Amino acid sequence: MPQREIRSELLRARIKALSHELRLSIIGVLWEQPASAIEVAATLGEPVDKIRYQLRILLDAGLIELHLERRRRGTVERVYTTCERELNFTGREMFSISEQGRSTFALHLLKAVFRSSLRAVSTGAMASRESLIYWRPIRVDAKGLEDLRAIHAETMQQVQGVKAESAKRLGELQEGISVTSIVVWFQTPGRDK
Repeated sequence: MPQREIRSELLRARIKALSHELRLSIIGVLWEQPASAIEVAATLGEPVDKIRYQLRILLDAGLIELHLERRRRGTVERVYTTCERELNFTGREMFSISEQGRSTFALHLLKAVFRSSLRAVSTGAMASRESLIYWRPIRVDAKGLEDLRAIHAETMQQVQGVKAESAKRLGELQEGISVTSIVVWFQTPGRDK
């Protein structure tokens, strides 16, 4: 199968997987930390069999992966995590999801960011000289909004480049410094006056 067709098939599988509210919720749970079907079901208040079915779809779409298998009560329990590289969705993918789905996904992502930030604050990591946080509400025109979109997209590409170069330097060791890089921008409701 040609490379273009493979990418197209993967894109269709990802869009299908992202078009379901429960799957978005599962991604949100797994984004925060690896979990088994039982743990995800408990977190979301859903039946385990329903969660297992949705996990299979997410796994097939390449949005999650098996993190580890552990023995529990005489059976093998599978623990899943998100595929970090696959959670950088394109605009096309995001806009193929319903508005409610995008809102649900954004909510889960922001919760994960907030929890991660709180952990960094509580452990003192946020106070280190290497940590940086900016909050800058601004007013822009349509061209400014377009410029911001381009700047943020370029920033994320640069972050991916730094990650790739670091991975080469780290090699098999994988004992690097754990860092969270976040780029968020959005129009602020009620601030247009």
